[in-house]
Amino acid sequence: MSPGDDPAVPDGDPPLPDDDDQVHSGEDLESEDLGDDCDREEIDPAEVYTLEDFLIEDEKLEAFRRKIGEKLKANIEGSSSEPPCHRQRQSGPRRYVPRPREAGHDHLVANYFSANSIYTDEQFHRRWMNKPLFLRIVRTLSY
Repeated sequence: MSPGDDPAVPDGDPPLPDDDDQVHSGEDLESEDLGDDCDREEIDPAEVYTLEDFLIEDEKLEAFRRKIGEKLKANIEGSSSEPPCHRQRQSGPRRYVPRPREAGHDHLVANYFSANSIYTDEQFHRRWMNKPLFLRIVRTLSY
């Protein structure tokens, strides 16, 4: 009976294996086909890659190498006479960014150094440094 005659199998598709059929893994097939004394056929590179192919590829690589060498040489020669390019600032003077420095100073003094400061000495130490050490440095530098 051909696959076309069986109504369960559509034309052209191979029949599905039944549960009774054994399906072999790749290892099983290799061991059956090759046996213990496996003689593997070695591939001759000359059959796959001819001398003509090698010479054509070598010419392409040589042309590519020459192009890269010429471009590198031009870049080296062109850049040696000129100083390296730095990003130029757009025309005009620098833009002034106003910062409330005096207000920042007032906040620091009020938050950390006033009699009724918001933050404790431990919080000052955690954020900056040991407060007595800081005050000693300030005293030393201010004289």
